[in-house]
Amino acid sequence: MDDSYNCCSRSGTWAKAIGWLHIIGAIVILAAIFWAIYAGFLGNPPTRVISVAVASSVVLEVLNLIMGIVLLRGISNRNTSQIWDWLVSVIFCTVASAITIIAVCALEPSTKLIICSVLGLIVLLIMSALDFWTVNTHKKNLENSRTFVPLIEEDTM
Repeated sequence: MDDSYNCCSRSGTWAKAIGWLHIIGAIVILAAIFWAIYAGFLGNPPTRVISVAVASSVVLEVLNLIMGIVLLRGISNRNTSQIWDWLVSVIFCTVASAITIIAVCALEPSTKLIICSVLGLIVLLIMSALDFWTVNTHKKNLENSRTFVPLIEEDTM
C-alpha cells in the first residue's frame, strides 16, 4: 500500500498541501510581523515582553518556512527522515509557541490579549495535531510500502 485516503484524497496530497500552507503561512506571518513593527502597532517603543515575543515568533516562523521546504523535499524524494525532521519541528514549534503565548499572557495581563491568545492557542494546537497526524500517516505509508516484500515460493526440486 503506497498511500491511504484521508477525507477523499491521498495522505501524500494532504501532506504536500500542508507543506505549501506552512511555507505560505510563514511568509504571510513574517510579512505581517514586519508590517506591524514598521507601522508601530506594537507600541512605541514596544515593551520588553512584546519585543521578546515578536523575536521568538520571527525565529519560529523562519523555522516553519525552512521546515515546510524540507517537508516538500521529503515527500517528493520519498525520504522519511526528512518527513520525520518536519514532524519533530512541528512539535518543537507548537510547544515553543504555546510557551510564548502563555508567557505573554502572564506578563502582560489584559483581558482582550488573554482571550485572543487562548483562542489562538486552541486553533494552533488543533491545526498542529491535524498536520502531525496527516503527515505521520503519509510517512507510515511510505515506510510500509518499502518494507513490503512479495512472498516468493521457491522450487523445491
